[in-house]
Amino acid sequence: MNEAETRNRLSPLVSPEVLADETKLRIMKFLSFKEKCEYEIMFMLNILDAPQHLKDLEKEGIVMKRPEGPRTFYSLVNPEIGKILTDL
Repeated sequence: MNEAETRNRLSPLVSPEVLADETKLRIMKFLSFKEKCEYEIMFMLNILDAPQHLKDLEKEGIVMKRPEGPRTFYSLVNPEIGKILTDL
């Protein structure tokens, strides 16, 4: 599947603003494999402003967070998003 097809399949599931943001798409793809800690996302993807992107994705209803002690874990709300992104 090419990038245009992927965006087309994602369009009913996420807002146009999210589709236009490559960083948010990278985060969503990273989360498609399994739940990740905020720090993993920041350092594995080299996205220092990941907390803000995660907050935006949470407001959109795309990710959910789960606090565990001093860490916060994030996962995709809809597994279909992950399936689409892993086909990219």
